[in-house]
Amino acid sequence: MIERFEQYRKQKKLFSGNDRILLAVSGGIDSMVMLDIFIRLNYNIAVAHCNFQLRGKESDGDEEFVENLCNTKGIKLYKKKFRTEEYAAEKGISIQMAARDLRFDWLSRIKEEENFNLLAMGHNLNDSIETILINLTRGTGINGLTGISPKSGYIIRPLLFATRQMIREYGINNSIEYREDSSNIKTKYTRNKIRHNVIPVLQQINPSVLYSIDETSDYLKSAYIIYEQAIESKRQEIIKYQGKTVTIKTSSLKELKPLETWVYELFKEWNFGKQQLGDIVHLIDGETGKQIFSNSHSLTKNRDEIIITPLNTGQQKLIIINSADEFRNSFLIDSYEIMPRKDINISNDLSYAYLDADLIRFPLYIRRWKEGDYFYPLGMQGRKKVSDLLIDMKIPLPEKDIIYVLEMDGKIVWVIGLRIDDRFKVTESCEEVLVIHKKEA
Repeated sequence: MIERFEQYRKQKKLFSGNDRILLAVSGGIDSMVMLDIFIRLNYNIAVAHCNFQLRGKESDGDEEFVENLCNTKGIKLYKKKFRTEEYAAEKGISIQMAARDLRFDWLSRIKEEENFNLLAMGHNLNDSIETILINLTRGTGINGLTGISPKSGYIIRPLLFATRQMIREYGINNSIEYREDSSNIKTKYTRNKIRHNVIPVLQQINPSVLYSIDETSDYLKSAYIIYEQAIESKRQEIIKYQGKTVTIKTSSLKELKPLETWVYELFKEWNFGKQQLGDIVHLIDGETGKQIFSNSHSLTKNRDEIIITPLNTGQQKLIIINSADEFRNSFLIDSYEIMPRKDINISNDLSYAYLDADLIRFPLYIRRWKEGDYFYPLGMQGRKKVSDLLIDMKIPLPEKDIIYVLEMDGKIVWVIGLRIDDRFKVTESCEEVLVIHKKEA
């Protein structure tokens, strides 16, 4: 195990012997094995422990356990108690989201203030495979099937090569004590359903399924890099930039196969989505003067060219969301969480969207609304133009220019901060709810 750890460290270039590394240690088997290996290899480390005070004496027991070990081993310990439930209520987010935000904010601050180079987390191979399967069931592009990254900025995950079984065997063979988190065996969350119900079935079909999926994930990572390089190479070859105006020869586009895939990749830079692919393909052979609009640009057919020009509507933004985690990249979304239906009390606060998670497929798009947009407002059977909704809700003219929509497959899921689409609402048969909270203005 230790040899494999060192091989993985070198292969992935995770860290060197000169780095100061802060280890996030909960007291569970993964983080305790990670800590043991770092100690045995004599790396320059310290430990950080978060007490979220969610399990009463259990949480305090975890903290005491980690503190006693660090005292015994002579390891510097940073620890902090969080008022997690109060923070969640104050921010209007779930307990899980609150704990995650508090942990990363605090760990990042310790890392900076105490001059650590890296932060080490105890994720293992099973965690990465579970993430791939979650993304696969909810719909994703290639990038969503590449699993958890061994290194993301200053965060490293040096145990990603090891299965959960390998970690447990190492723990037994080396008499490593740890604390068991009882919530890991409950199957009310998607990850635990996949962990306890799906993966065991896949292992019956192929006992090496974790390694098989991981190997496929590595192929997809390489394929994605090649894919992106090919797109960029073609972009430089056929697209001409002249100030803010861009032109593409229609003859160059006609040579591309498969055309719709190329059109999507080449034109998404200007906020044209998948729902407009057919229109763009027809525009290639269309009449001079014909136009198509995104929320930020226009395409105009001019003889044997397509001319791309920006709209004069101020700053435009588009966010493409390939997985639930990517909501964090949005300039509009404050928080998101997928939760069991029974744990949700749906409020009337317009800054929250409560959506049937089983009906949501990625990618999703956040874009500015445009004339002609329509949806089926919650509680109504017919469709309504977004422009009419803004009039009915007496949205002031200056604010209309900063209204955005969440879109999926050409359908508006949520006029953000105003109304969800009735087709995606939470019903009694719904098992899991995607809760999205809009940032305050």
